[in-house]
Amino acid sequence: MRAAKASTRRMQARPRNPQRRGDHHGRDVNTTCGSGTTYPAEGVFVLSDTAGTAHAKVDGNTFTRYAGYGVAADAGYTGGNCAGPNGPCTGNIVLDASGNSFNLGGASGAAAIFLHAIAGNQLTATLNNDHGFVTRPTQSIVVKSDTGGSVQVTENNDDIDPR
Repeated sequence: MRAAKASTRRMQARPRNPQRRGDHHGRDVNTTCGSGTTYPAEGVFVLSDTAGTAHAKVDGNTFTRYAGYGVAADAGYTGGNCAGPNGPCTGNIVLDASGNSFNLGGASGAAAIFLHAIAGNQLTATLNNDHGFVTRPTQSIVVKSDTGGSVQVTENNDDIDPR
């Protein structure tokens, strides 16, 4: 009887736009919209665009072999079709990202972990033991808050190196 092999969960890029290029292995999956704008691929995208707080747990995943975001979180949404005539949509996020591994290629504006809150919204994140590397210009961890938005991060033993 053979011993069972340990399995590793792998998160492959899933761009926001379904008109994706590339293969199912996460290679060359940048997305080009009708406007001709190209966006980096995303491994996990957390969006809170309704009243209340979204809770997300992203633990023990491997993000590898693509250029783009590993974990991206946006508290609130300014793209319209929300409250009022043109938005913005409100929404808060509590994110736990722990024990993730990154091996990402370079993409302008991208990060292994990207945390963003628009005006009037809160994002609270706990990051523990995330590790690996990103190829420049991709960044390790980016925290962005628009005027009136709030991002609070607790970070322990993260080691994501830019190369």
